[in-house]
Amino acid sequence: MNAMTMIEPTTIGAEGDAVPKHDGPTVRVTIREIREYAYRSLIAAGASAGEAATAADQVLHAELHAGDGLAGLVSDLARGPWSGSGLTCTRRPVEPTVLEVDCGGRSGELRAGAPIVDLVCGEEGPAAVAVTAGDVPVSSLLDRLLLTAVVTAGTSIVAMRAGSDGAYVVRLATPAGDLAHGALPAADRRVLSDVECTDDPHDLVVTTGADVEAVGSRLTWCTGDSRAERRREAALHGVRVDEMTWRTVAEHAQRFLVPEEDA
Repeated sequence: MNAMTMIEPTTIGAEGDAVPKHDGPTVRVTIREIREYAYRSLIAAGASAGEAATAADQVLHAELHAGDGLAGLVSDLARGPWSGSGLTCTRRPVEPTVLEVDCGGRSGELRAGAPIVDLVCGEEGPAAVAVTAGDVPVSSLLDRLLLTAVVTAGTSIVAMRAGSDGAYVVRLATPAGDLAHGALPAADRRVLSDVECTDDPHDLVVTTGADVEAVGSRLTWCTGDSRAERRREAALHGVRVDEMTWRTVAEHAQRFLVPEEDA
């Protein structure tokens, strides 16, 4: 009989956290544990091996550099099992390229983020993807995807969507490896990218060829060097994570291995 035992968080020495502190009780875990538990919980939820690996990297990056990757994972798991349905993409006969995407029942940054970003970075020249049917927030869970995509696209990539207050939540990556995030008024959103691809400001828009310098001073930036230093600290000293969030992820991860009944 195969039995899976609960893996307790690793005991590690002191750390210097650069991400926001948690208000409640915390536990210290390793980089490997975050990725492994995320991967197992996603497989148990019905994600394919490739989807789970990509999403686990998204969770790890967001947890290391924003402190909210595991919380985002828990929110995704609460949506229920992953659907095997694909996305529908329609190309508009306009310049620059605009692709309209229907997520086909998928939602969230982990389930729909990767194919959406892949679509826009696979186009030659300035392009935009508008998610006209699907709920995909703009959060730190997209950062890993954006950083990977700029290498392929060779230009800045921006994800943006209007929030409940009307301001546009923006996250972007540059070919230099820098990340930025913040909220911009509608006028600045037009400066960032004037591609008209959706009438609803609450639709997710991902675009290449954006005028980053025009709004750069109004965003919060994070360099590749600072992220590398943060990762080194996490590798040496571990990562403080919210205890209840970690326990929820661990419970889902345990479903990855199902004990076999004795014959």
